[in-house]
Amino acid sequence: MKIDYLQKLKEKLIFLSANPMWGVGLEDVFENFQIFSGENYFSKNFLLNQKNLKIFELKDIFSTSEIFDNKEFQDYFSKNLNNKNFISTFKPEKIWKKFKSNFSNTNYLLEKNIEISEKVENKIKFFEIAKDLNLQIPETEIAQIDSDSFQKFSKKFENFVVQFPFSAAGLGTYIFQKKDFEILENSESFKRVFVENFGRVAKVSKFIEGKNLTINACATKFGTLISFPFAQITGISSLGGGELSSNGTDFSFEISEKIAEKCKKETKKIGDFLYKNGFCGIFGVDFLLSESEDIFVIEVNSRIVFSIPFFTKLEILQNRTPLLFFHYAELFKKDIKFSDNQFEKSFEKVFGSQVIVRNGNKKRNFIKFESGIYDESLNFKKLSIEPKDLQEEDFLFIVNSGFDFFHNEVLRIQTKNSVLEKNLTTKLSQNFENFLKKLFKNF
Repeated sequence: MKIDYLQKLKEKLIFLSANPMWGVGLEDVFENFQIFSGENYFSKNFLLNQKNLKIFELKDIFSTSEIFDNKEFQDYFSKNLNNKNFISTFKPEKIWKKFKSNFSNTNYLLEKNIEISEKVENKIKFFEIAKDLNLQIPETEIAQIDSDSFQKFSKKFENFVVQFPFSAAGLGTYIFQKKDFEILENSESFKRVFVENFGRVAKVSKFIEGKNLTINACATKFGTLISFPFAQITGISSLGGGELSSNGTDFSFEISEKIAEKCKKETKKIGDFLYKNGFCGIFGVDFLLSESEDIFVIEVNSRIVFSIPFFTKLEILQNRTPLLFFHYAELFKKDIKFSDNQFEKSFEKVFGSQVIVRNGNKKRNFIKFESGIYDESLNFKKLSIEPKDLQEEDFLFIVNSGFDFFHNEVLRIQTKNSVLEKNLTTKLSQNFENFLKKLFKNF
């Protein structure tokens, strides 16, 4: 389907990311779209039926900054010095300044204010920003880890969460609950926080039982476009990873308008702050919804977030101009106008779920499955990676056999339906649990 304005994005876009999954969503929009990524099984799937997308796979790449230092990547630009290249990255990269000094002025990095991005993604610095913006946050203390810390925090908060400045996908965040203290003092988490990180400054917050929610948003010159909040899927042991690992998103999860408006209000404060400080484009806000239906801002990710590729395709399926389009329109400084109801359209709910299976203590390999559409009995139906090809009871598999280390994503499962129980727990629905049991029997 055709969406307003999309035909105006005709610039050559080069996206850099260790995982090519994080760059897709509008690949049919750009006349010339290229992705430089790690040598990763995902990318072979994107070569299917993609007219305007070209993948460059680079060996031994595990981060965006390593791409800038890659000889093959640098050789590409040496041969294309006269071309006007627009470069976008999964995360803002300081190394860009070093890279650009060695090449012509025809390469432009489509990035926001890197300094403000780092500040809001730093858990400790964001705490100060949150206080200044009067955001709703859990009771928190910034403290240096010492020999008395465990007893001090357990006495003050009873149950508490420790976070160090930078962490992603749940790594670097540790929960300590009173009922487990005897076990925890001999645990791996205790060792990592109070022994290995002795002397470091950490953010320590009161642990609140509840549901993790997220909002995708886009800071623009017209104001902040804000999505309807959706549920995070976190810490599901059967899906691998750690206790707080990100295992996907459930856009279909039922959230009341009252709660959604509370999240929207907090997100607008953050979006206004970011744009005022030189940031524009996509960002994500994570919330905790308590059992008493209070919401707390947990963190902000000032970049293209993990859910955006699938979210973008769902927006297009629902006949909406996606947030990712406005992201690039801002970065390209396009002179576009919002429709009269654009803010309302962006806040409409999308439907679908994306589940991420990770390597846990046991390594998994899903290479026996070809990426594509499967029915609930795991019968292969169609070679496609497009959600538009999903029927109501189908599942879309995107298989990754590229890396096999702990916490690595090995499989994405996309569906049109909700996969969580309809309550504040983090439990998967019985129907989806049954499907996973059939799936895991194959390994």
